[in-house]
Amino acid sequence: MDEQPIPKITQDGKDGDEEIGYIANMKDSATAGFKYFDCQEIRKVKIKVRGYCHGVFEVKTSWNGAILAKIPVGFTNVWTEYSSDIVIPDGIHALYFRYTGNGSASLASFTLE
Repeated sequence: MDEQPIPKITQDGKDGDEEIGYIANMKDSATAGFKYFDCQEIRKVKIKVRGYCHGVFEVKTSWNGAILAKIPVGFTNVWTEYSSDIVIPDGIHALYFRYTGNGSASLASFTLE
């Protein structure tokens, strides 16, 4: 049986080092969810990604909800910021980032503006 790594929270370096944590091994259809944010007048979303990947991160406010933004990402071995316009309705929402595409992406952070 061919074992596929699953997404996991990790960091570069060892425990105790001041390194950022990130979600590694996000492959096609992997989804990371974050709860809850008081969204007011959000018009842009930014993500910081690296990896051997070529695809898109879809942003939603519910697991099976409508796609509010698509953020194309590409191969890079350094953390790179990508962004997209988005309209998130005012209110308290969860956020879901779903990767679709080839390869394996690592997601370090997101910013709402």
